[in-house]
Amino acid sequence: MGWYDRVATGAAKLLMWVGCCAVVLMALHVTWDVVQRTFFGRGMLGTTEIVSFYYMVAVVCFPLAWIERRDEHINVEILYQRMPVGIQRLMSLFAVLCSAGFFSAFAYRSWLDALSAFSTGETMMGYAEIAIWPARFILPISFALVVVVCVGQIGRLLLGAPPAGSAAAPEEDATFRA
Repeated sequence: MGWYDRVATGAAKLLMWVGCCAVVLMALHVTWDVVQRTFFGRGMLGTTEIVSFYYMVAVVCFPLAWIERRDEHINVEILYQRMPVGIQRLMSLFAVLCSAGFFSAFAYRSWLDALSAFSTGETMMGYAEIAIWPARFILPISFALVVVVCVGQIGRLLLGAPPAGSAAAPEEDATFRA
């Protein structure tokens, strides 16, 4: 599992940083648009479309695999904490299998949608015509990487190792951990 974990973690971390860069770029883009509108009477064309279809989707979707890798999705552990360790492992395995299944379906469907958008050269008409088909590939890439991370989590659980994000697992990076 060593090389698989390193590759999955590296890819997840890369997409997480791309998502962080998207936040910064979105802030700069919107700020510049406001400055232009305020001082020059005219904003940048296509800001709403670019923010909506590129930045926001990247900010939400790219970090998903990193969050899954660190087991930081929302968990409700009222019953889980009271269960024996063996049952907890089975419950975790079931949850990760469900996640892998759902994200596989999302990746497949969004891949088909992205290919359709690519083939038609999908654009958005607002104040400017913006090509949005490239942004359609953010979803399948993000979802597929979540599946890759889930497969690693399943392998860890089946081999008896602690899940990657658990307190028993060594943390290689404490980025954004409070």
